[in-house]
Amino acid sequence: MSPECDLSIVLPAYNEAGGIERVVREIDQTLKTEGFAYEIICVENGSTDSTYTILQRLVQELSDTRLIQSEVGWGNAVKRGIESARGDYICYLVSDGQVDSSTILALYKKIKSSNLAMIKGYRSNRENFLRRSVSLLYNGLAYLLFGLRCRDINGTPKIFKGDIVKSMTITSPNIALDLELFLQLHRRRLPWVEVPIEGKKRVWGKSSTGIKTAYEMVCALFYFRFSHKTFNC
Repeated sequence: MSPECDLSIVLPAYNEAGGIERVVREIDQTLKTEGFAYEIICVENGSTDSTYTILQRLVQELSDTRLIQSEVGWGNAVKRGIESARGDYICYLVSDGQVDSSTILALYKKIKSSNLAMIKGYRSNRENFLRRSVSLLYNGLAYLLFGLRCRDINGTPKIFKGDIVKSMTITSPNIALDLELFLQLHRRRLPWVEVPIEGKKRVWGKSSTGIKTAYEMVCALFYFRFSHKTFNC
């Protein structure tokens, strides 16, 4: 990792025109007074609104912010961001404004003073009944199939030691990426913890979690459990 960058923040952005500028500015403002080197990597991945145009303008103003693009898909965006990151620690999170920027800073300080491979937040509150139900099902099946004890596999922020996450083989183009990374940590017996965070209320856009997303998540569990040859979705 580059000694000139302590922390890389990866922000996948798909149709986030309503608030992406606010999110980036809040993170930048929180980190700039802390005295360490950081970068914010905005990964636009196939937006159909003005997200890309907004980010183009923003990176011209904020010196520690970069803009790259990826194919559509959460996994594709996170993977591109990790590949591009230069930090000793690499964080990725949703860019919908529900994670307070102070949470990133608190988790970064915690992992810096530990021997953890990863630290992450789990959401102590949920937007609606559907999201709560899908999460309980998904995390419960992950425990039954893999012995993975996790409250919120998809919860962010996630902060990794940079050399560890860059050594992982990441293939998932979609929401299954979070499970894939967890399973690699689990199989390599690398230490990690999750801590409760309270998400902020969404003030623009809407949740993308629905029946299709729930299907993809459950499908991914069996895909990784029973091998690519015998289960493909």
